Amino acid sequence: MFIIEKKTVDFETFVAFWSEKYNYSKPIEWALDNLNFGMGLMTPTDIKSLFTAKDSEENPLFKFKSPLELIKGIDIFRKLQKQYDENLFQKEFGHLSIVGQIVLLQMLNPTNFPMFDAHIYRGYTFLKSGKIAELEDLNKPQQFEAYLQYKSFLMGNISETLSLKKADKAVWAFGKYLENGQMSFFVGRGL
Repeated sequence: MFIIEKKTVDFETFVAFWSEKYNYSKPIEWALDNLNFGMGLMTPTDIKSLFTAKDSEENPLFKFKSPLELIKGIDIFRKLQKQYDENLFQKEFGHLSIVGQIVLLQMLNPTNFPMFDAHIYRGYTFLKSGKIAELEDLNKPQQFEAYLQYKSFLMGNISETLSLKKADKAVWAFGKYLENGQMSFFVGRGL
């Protein structure tokens, strides 16, 4: 059961409430809303839009040392879109943080890879345990394991009437809210 305004509710009610609180307008969110990831190969226009999206210079995922590196990254991304290969993905993108890798995986297949970052981890762990935990306190293998647990939890709660994207947004907004130390608003136990 989930807690909203001192009430225990089901997951769909939780998602309906918290997804409305989602407010994030960084490049990856723009891209996920405006490009057809997972719907076929990205066009050159899509790729250019992704890498020139607003505020992209602030996001290390979008930083490339040279135009050649950008072209290589795009070529590999398109190859992975055609046929996913975990070894190739890890060889080319394994140096990224867990969050950076998950962003790329979500871009390749958004119906199979939910979002994951510090806010989602915070929100998810509070829902599960009633305690706030921070992603930065985990090492990389622990972060990946936390992502797999979150993915399993989320996929187990998704239905025909509840989209993965909306659920992601709800858990993110809830985790962002908890970052501000406002958990005293909630009472009761976690899941």
